[in-house]
Formats: sequence, structure tokens, C-alpha cells
Amino acid sequence: MKDDFKFLAKHYDQVIHAQSNFMWSEIIDRIESEVLLDVGGGTGRIISQLSDKFISRVVCDYSLPMLRIAKSKGHSYEICCQAEYLPFESNSKKFIIMVESLHHLSEPKMTIFEILRVLAKDGVFIIEEPNIEKWQIKIIALLERIFHMRSHFYSCKEIIDMISMSEIDITPIFKGNNFSLIIKYS
Repeated sequence: MKDDFKFLAKHYDQVIHAQSNFMWSEIIDRIESEVLLDVGGGTGRIISQLSDKFISRVVCDYSLPMLRIAKSKGHSYEICCQAEYLPFESNSKKFIIMVESLHHLSEPKMTIFEILRVLAKDGVFIIEEPNIEKWQIKIIALLERIFHMRSHFYSCKEIIDMISMSEIDITPIFKGNNFSLIIKYS
């Protein structure tokens, strides 16, 4: 499998700045979990900002260069794996995030179902993605295509349609150029 971030890793945090205000901050405050799992967490730019809330923080990513940078920050445990095959027991994690990663995956639907397998029945899974309906994101999508990245940006509706399970509740939140989906079992 191709690692789109192999050569971008050492510059990633300078180009893609950490967020200072998450649109799902209120959800974090209500989570009763000691462990945060960040699937596709790359350099740990998101998880390092949440380090004071969780005793254990785990970054899963396919890119070893990205994980090396996450490790150098010292805020997490790093696991190199494909998001489609997570090395965790079913129903074992209460809080899982995937921030701006889904559009980089070759099997997004398979990844979502794998995360739902790992998600505890009383847990929360948050997907945050760039909103392809915004012109700024359309430019980013074009640039990623020019650089031969395997990105495919999905609309909020397309991701919701990927899930389409009766026992799942999904709450969309829109802010700026991104949207989040708050996903829980009913």
C-alpha cells in the first residue's frame, strides 16, 4: 500500500496547523473514558492537544514517518496499522476520533465498520472531515490529485450513507470548512 505521507511527514505540522478549537469540544468534556484512540492520527497533532483529558492516548496510522513524529512529541502510544484492520478487541474503546483522515483511505466504508466494531456500545466515535461543498476544499482536493495522492473527499451525506445502520445515531456538526459526525450506538 502506498504511503502518501512518507515524504510529507517532516513538514506536515508546519503546513497543517493544529486546531485550537474543536467543534466537538463539548462532547470531549462529557466522555467518561481514560483512553483516546485516534485512527489516522499521523503526527499526533490532534491527540497532543487532548493529552490532559486522557490517561492513555493511542495513535494508529499506516505511515511510519508520521508515527515517528507523533512519538517524538511524547503524548501517545503509536501503532502502525491500516485503519481497515485495527488491532483491538471488539467493543473495547469508548472514545475514538478520526480527524481529516477518512478521505485518504482506500476503503473508507470498511474502516468505518472496523471502528464501529472496536467502539464500545456506550462509546462515541467522531469523524471530522473537510467539507467538499466549500470551494477552498475543492482546491485542496485538486492539489492532492495533482500530487497523485489517493484522496477522495466525501460529503457529509456520502459518509452518513456509508454507515446506514439502524442501531447507529449520527449527529452532524458544521463549522468553517469542516464538518464532524458524532456517532453513537442507539
